[in-house]
Amino acid sequence: MLYSGPGANPFCVQALENQLKDISDDRVHSISQCTNLFSLGNPREVKAIVIPGGQAFELYAKSGVLEREGEFKSLLDQHKISYYGACAGAILASFALHCGVPSSDNGFLNYDSPFLGLFPGKTIGPLFQKSPEKEMSLSDFNRLKIKSSHKGLDQSIVSAHILGPAFVNAASLLRTEVLSTYEELPVFTLGSIVNKVYTASKPIRPSELAESIYHKRPSGASLLLTGSHPEIDSSMVRSEDFRQGLNITRAQQQEVVAEMEVDDVSRKVLLKKNFEKIGIQCK
Repeated sequence: MLYSGPGANPFCVQALENQLKDISDDRVHSISQCTNLFSLGNPREVKAIVIPGGQAFELYAKSGVLEREGEFKSLLDQHKISYYGACAGAILASFALHCGVPSSDNGFLNYDSPFLGLFPGKTIGPLFQKSPEKEMSLSDFNRLKIKSSHKGLDQSIVSAHILGPAFVNAASLLRTEVLSTYEELPVFTLGSIVNKVYTASKPIRPSELAESIYHKRPSGASLLLTGSHPEIDSSMVRSEDFRQGLNITRAQQQEVVAEMEVDDVSRKVLLKKNFEKIGIQCK
């Protein structure tokens, strides 16, 4: 079940749907979209709920979860439904969100927010400050190299990162496995804001930040959360929606396409392994 309701970015929905259709075994699974997380039909027939990138706060408030958190957790736990969250979908599942980025004075514009709390750890996001433009721009479409822990994926893979999160010290948590990490990130300072005053806590080094994690709830329900967008490949970047959405020239678009397509095959292998990790059978 792919969420496409309020808060979900249509571009991210399309990217995930394309990959799911291409990778998952259609003899076993069918892909449906939902605009409310409590309108899933027969939950016993739902293998996984997939939450795309978008606006995390709107997604939380308008997906049906805000006023029914406990019911949503029970739904996943009772029926062992897997949860796949990308970017905003990963933030939705976080227990405590330290939301902000280092400013020029090394502070955060941040606050703590529990969100849904499916993942009992700490999430920091976004890793990059929003560009000064009102709309999204190319500077918001960061291409980061990620390193997968899956066997057969030893090389770094370029993955799109759009104001997404990371997971702090996830490997130290029970029933949690780090699936991939970021490379070449700056050192962040984690802190909190009380009465609009930022208080620094401690520096976070790249080695402490996970890009994607696999977590199993006590019930046995699986979560896979990713901070970047490995589902976005060169074909999505080549689209007119992408060019117009970021208001870039065709020459700029072609540069991004050339950078992304080098890792298209590796990205697909990564996604296949991730989907299989949460019980989705693939071709």
